[in-house]
Amino acid sequence: MTHRSFSTAGVAGAVASCIALAGCAGAGAEPGAATFVRDHAVALAPAAAAVRRAEAQAAGLQLPLRGAQRTPLEHAAALARRSVVGVSEWSVDEKGQEEDLEQAEREVTEGAARLVNAMAALQVYTASPSSASLARYSAELARGREQWNQGIGQLWYLAHRADPPRI
Repeated sequence: MTHRSFSTAGVAGAVASCIALAGCAGAGAEPGAATFVRDHAVALAPAAAAVRRAEAQAAGLQLPLRGAQRTPLEHAAALARRSVVGVSEWSVDEKGQEEDLEQAEREVTEGAARLVNAMAALQVYTASPSSASLARYSAELARGREQWNQGIGQLWYLAHRADPPRI
């Protein structure tokens, strides 16, 4: 009888755990994140792609920078900068939102600002190549990418969406 009592308790515990897990898994997306993704996804993907294109062009630089390299690189940096500025100018109403959502939105905003700075430094570099502007580009790009990817990944996760526009 003790064995049967133990089995029943074990089964009851397992059923309760499954119900709790199913409740968590079935929970809807965080409304603020779903709204953010819905409102901004259209602009975020092209901005991320523009930064990746500028980064790819910058990766193929040969020193000294030649005129034939400058124009396409400057255009790619300018396009990326405009695209990222456009997605960084949203206003965030954080009242009543979860802390994770606030943090993710802040990371995307700060990451976008750093990416804008990186593209500005790349534009300066194309006009007047220097190790200082290249170093600023590299540092801002690395930190901006990290913040952007963390924030975007978290927003997409909270919104229960796949394929965030990472850089």
